[in-house]
Amino acid sequence: MIYTGQNSFRLVLDTTIDITGASSISIRYASPTLSTGSYTATALVSTAGTMYYDFTSTDSLAVGVWVFWACVKHVDTRISIGDPVAVTVRTEGSLI
Repeated sequence: MIYTGQNSFRLVLDTTIDITGASSISIRYASPTLSTGSYTATALVSTAGTMYYDFTSTDSLAVGVWVFWACVKHVDTRISIGDPVAVTVRTEGSLI
């Protein structure tokens, strides 16, 4: 669970493929308002395919269900897409 106004948390995705030497790794998203975009990810364990993005106070997350997935661009122009993960963002102190 993530709350609006919360800052300094980490989203970690595991692709289960070796991302060592990838030309780029990112975490893509679809917001509750249906906007899409991506965050530049950092490799946590390259050989295991684990990546993360650290959210900060400058990242604004709307209330609702967000969908995140990994995107790996390999140096040979292949693109690997990860399975989507749903994350709910709520207003602090709210149960719904």
